[in-house]
Parts: sequence; structure tokens; C-alpha cells
Amino acid sequence: MLWNRTSLLLCMLLMMPQWVETMYSPILTEIAVYYQVSAEQSSLTLSLYFVAFAFGVVFWGYCCDRFGRRTSLLNGLCVYLLATLWAYFSNEFNQLLAARLLAAFSIAVASIGTQTIIRDRFSGKALAQFFAVIGVLMALSPGLGMFVAAQLTELYDYRAVFSCLSLVAAILLFWSAVDLKESRPAVQSTVAFTSILARMLRDRRLLNTALLIALFNLNLFAYYQFAPFHFQQMQLSVQQFGQSGILLSLGIAAGACLNHYLLAKGRSERFLLYLASFISLVAALLTLIFIQIKHPWFAFAALLTLMGYAIAIPNLLASALTDYKDCAGRAGALLGLLYYSLLGLGLVLAGWGQHLGWTLLLSTFLILTFSLKRRRLG
Repeated sequence: MLWNRTSLLLCMLLMMPQWVETMYSPILTEIAVYYQVSAEQSSLTLSLYFVAFAFGVVFWGYCCDRFGRRTSLLNGLCVYLLATLWAYFSNEFNQLLAARLLAAFSIAVASIGTQTIIRDRFSGKALAQFFAVIGVLMALSPGLGMFVAAQLTELYDYRAVFSCLSLVAAILLFWSAVDLKESRPAVQSTVAFTSILARMLRDRRLLNTALLIALFNLNLFAYYQFAPFHFQQMQLSVQQFGQSGILLSLGIAAGACLNHYLLAKGRSERFLLYLASFISLVAALLTLIFIQIKHPWFAFAALLTLMGYAIAIPNLLASALTDYKDCAGRAGALLGLLYYSLLGLGLVLAGWGQHLGWTLLLSTFLILTFSLKRRRLG
């Protein structure tokens, strides 16, 4: 597998959506104070983000097939840059919410567009290995994002985070314009969106994959949504929450490295999924116990949560669309619509309870259920 500047750019682009959210998490409590809204309303800016993100995935996935991967990516990054500037200048909570929705819709191109380009360039074992390597690199994302956001908030205020996001968007936009080449195949499927959707809805294994991706992501983003308020209840600072991102990075790094090692040893996707499910169950139980006794060690349990996530997600993504190579952009968009809509719905429902431990336990129970059902789907 050849690594060059373009491969690094693809990794950075794929990291961008997750990095955006990890940077946003430390400022949730400040937003609640500044705009005089409740914790539930402040968290809404995170949960609704994924609903807009899901529709963005569909839109940009269609654009990737219709107008090309490079053109779509550049336009999406332009819109995202404008959205972050709007968020910076927002003086009302509804304006901030609207800016966040536009940002979510536009940055979705970094997910679906980049994944489509990667699937254009790699296939089979090389594709799985590329996603595994990306998993290792993405280990830097949570810790870096949370730490940087916490420091910016301490030195300045929450608006500094939006300034930083604008700068990163501008850098990636310029880099993509210089280095990224068009990868859309010359021959494209002419099958309509509705036909592809009907085909995917009949694919029980694909639906199972979408549910599992959504649930593992729910475990990840539930921490970003609820942990700041648990830290606040335990009278811990935003900076301490930002520093907990180091634990998350260690968890993702450990999971990604273990996944890479086990793939090299020839372990099956089924084995890796069971391993990730078991680790997630242990993490959920520990998180619930530590939160119930009001002990900050629940952040250490999050390390295991992220470890399970890093093992499961690369394998689920790599095998999800092997039968949809003729319409990779649109099929990837519809898959994203499925699992990001489920993720957004899950975060909205979890927001009513505002409890990380119970959210993780219920989510992991569903993960175990669908992992066992997956065996019967081949």
C-alpha cells in the first residue's frame, strides 16, 4: 500500500468530522451559560448535528457520483468554512443551532467523499488495512480536539474554538485544491437513488451493519455529550475534561493497534466484532458504577469504550459496501443516512435521561444482540 501526501490528506479529511465534534464537546457547558439554556438544550446542538449530517451524507454522496469526488469535496469544505464563521458571530442560541446544522450538513462531505475516494483507490484486504491504519491515526483526534478546545476556552472563550475550526477548514480546502485528483470511475451506474435504496433495504446484513455502526458511534458520542456535565457535577473543570481526551486517544490507539495486529494474524470480522462487543460491555458496567458513586474514574472506563469502538468500526465500514462498487457514492450516502439518522435519534433519546452510564449499558446490550444475529446473516 503506497503512502504519500495524498494518502495523508485523505486521513486528515476522514478525521475531520470526528475532530470537529471532540472540539465542540468541552464548550457545551459554556454555551449553556452564555446563551442561558438548559443542559438538554445545549446538548441538542450535538444530537441534532447528526441528523443534519445524515442528510448531508446523502446530498454529497449524490454529488460525488454526479459531479465528481474532488468538486464535491471542495464545495463542501467551502460551505463548512462559512458555517463556522456564522457560528462565531452568532449572538442568539437559535442562530448558533442553525449554523451548527449547516456545518454538519457541509462537513459530511469529508466523511462520504473521502470514504468514496478511498474505495476508488483500494479494495479487498488493502482497503481493510487502510481503514485499520486510519484507525490508528484517528487515535490522535479525540485527545487533540478536546485538549485544544479546553485550552482555547480557558485562554479566550468558546468562540475561539470556532476560529480554530475555520482555520483548519481553510487549510484542508487549500490542500485538497492542490493535491486531490479526481477518482470517479469513467463508467458509472445509471441506477436511480430509489432503486439503490430499495436494494439496500432488502439487504439484511447491510441493515445490521448500519445498526451496529450507529450503536458503536452512540457509545463514542454519548461521552462527548454527557461527560462535560458529569464533570461539572463532580466540580471538575473544563480543562480536566479536556485532559480526559488523552485517555480516549489511548483507548482508540490501543483498539486500532490490536485490530491491525489481529487482522494481520488472519482473525475474522466476526471474532473482532465479538471482542469489541465484550470490551464495550465491560466499559459500560464500569462507567455506570463510577458515575453512580460520583467518581471521576468513569473517564478511565471510557478508554475501554473507545477501544471497542476502534476495533469494530474499521471492520464494519470496510465490509459494508463490497456488493455496491458500481454505485459506491450513492450507496455510501444512503448507508450514512441510515446510521447517522439512527445515531442522531439515539442521542436525542439519550438526552432525555442525561446519564452516560445507562446510555452505554442499553446501547451495548443492543450491540450484543445485533452482533449475535449477524452470525445468521452470513
